[in-house]
Amino acid sequence: MNAVHWLRARLEERELVYWLSILFYDKEDHSFSNRVYLCYLFLFFGIWLFAMLTFLAQGGAIVLGIIDGNDPVRAATFLEILILGLWSLLASWQAMKRSPIVFSEQDATLICQMPVNHRQVVMRWFFLPWLKSAIPFWLLTIVIGFSVAETAMAGSLGANSFSAYVTYGLRAWITIIPVQLALFSLQWVLGILRLRKDIAFRWLKWLVMATITFALVVFLATVGNQFFDPLIRPGLNFALPIQAGFERGSLALPLGISWLLAIISLGILFWVSDLISLARAAQETQVEEFLNQASRFGLTSYVDELKTQRRLGVSHKPSHLPKFVGGGWMLIWKDLIQSKRSWNSSSFFDWFTTFGIVAGFPLIPDVGSRIFAMAFWSIRLGITSVKRLRSDLSCWQIIRQLPISHSRFLFLELSPAFFLSIIISSVGFLLSALVMKSIELGFVLLIPGITAGVIGIVAFDVIRRARSDYLLNGIAPDISVGGYVLGLLTATVPIILYTVLPGVSRLIFPCLVSLTFGYFAFKIAARSYRNIDKR
Repeated sequence: MNAVHWLRARLEERELVYWLSILFYDKEDHSFSNRVYLCYLFLFFGIWLFAMLTFLAQGGAIVLGIIDGNDPVRAATFLEILILGLWSLLASWQAMKRSPIVFSEQDATLICQMPVNHRQVVMRWFFLPWLKSAIPFWLLTIVIGFSVAETAMAGSLGANSFSAYVTYGLRAWITIIPVQLALFSLQWVLGILRLRKDIAFRWLKWLVMATITFALVVFLATVGNQFFDPLIRPGLNFALPIQAGFERGSLALPLGISWLLAIISLGILFWVSDLISLARAAQETQVEEFLNQASRFGLTSYVDELKTQRRLGVSHKPSHLPKFVGGGWMLIWKDLIQSKRSWNSSSFFDWFTTFGIVAGFPLIPDVGSRIFAMAFWSIRLGITSVKRLRSDLSCWQIIRQLPISHSRFLFLELSPAFFLSIIISSVGFLLSALVMKSIELGFVLLIPGITAGVIGIVAFDVIRRARSDYLLNGIAPDISVGGYVLGLLTATVPIILYTVLPGVSRLIFPCLVSLTFGYFAFKIAARSYRNIDKR
């Protein structure tokens, strides 16, 4: 088992080196200047992280006010439980479909075929995946804690109240550690029970998902009643460990309960780990580990292609072309089929980001925050909108021979992403109008123009960097930093004009600017596409 521990330690060290190398830190350099640089990294990112968390807390305070403006502690508890419940539901479903313990091809050869102690292997592999899943929850919980502070300490924030402000976030963070650990351990328990030696419980995932869904609905209904009727307080309040993190008072009892549950969950995991089939776990995850490693080296197109092939399989029925689809409109039908077959959680996140930012835009008070939000929106929209274009450019031998004009080809390639973005943005505006009982008409008029501008600019950036000899080999360029910057300017310049201009001019002039940007972005993209063969 010492050899297994040594191998796992090397893998964890390699994981740390990978993230440090992104920040240009050399672990092998033991010079004094390199150590000073490491201290600088910790200091810089610590300050930057705190600034980002407090920035997000301002929006979080608005969300808490929408949930329950009279009691931010209860609103924060409800929000935290809802997020934990949805995450547990999704993670449990994934654990019931694929092994939670990920083994590489080397692990499958060196470990899974050796007479090692299964319990020690499982517990040794547990730490790093738990830490990766826990960090986002830690940060999110700190943001919710700061949001409670923004509400409870409104008007009294200053240098003297800084320690009290930070305390809200630290209390919430301390209480969520054992809760998330217990839930993560139980997810591994479910995955290991499915991977018992020579036994396949195909029905287990449906039983587990039904049980978790029923428990989550009942629990949220119980907690929701407390928000409307303060007299409803069950004797066994399962929300106590989480709620205690957002209010003042002693943490001894809540932490004791939380850590007891976490220890029990870890004990159950240790007990059932002896039943796991390491060979089955390796069969399910070694391809996934290969895809993760390829993604780290920037081979995103290759990874996307492999994932699509895995989802389609050899038994997938071919699609039939409808009779009413002909000419260039076949491209839109093809894009719809490809998008349907390649749809995953990442695709959902991209479009949900578009929806969430547009829906929350009227809630953002200052210009700087709005520019920051639109910057993130333009980046996600740009990445999503050129996926199909890059896929088609990699089939250059076929695409270039189509009897379609350059402008029409580009219009048909980009229009699905454009219209889908408009529809999702409209739904976001509708939700925002229902919540705030008002709507910013000027910003609504800007959306078509800045959407067309961002999509056209990133398409131009991809096309201008394309070379016909590379395209013949199936290599299509990705969006460059310059493309992201131009897309950001295209989105933010009309927003700035809309914010600073007075009267009726803020409705007309920014809209005309955004439409002009969108028109010229499409024109230069079409011209660049026409000249690809000359490069």
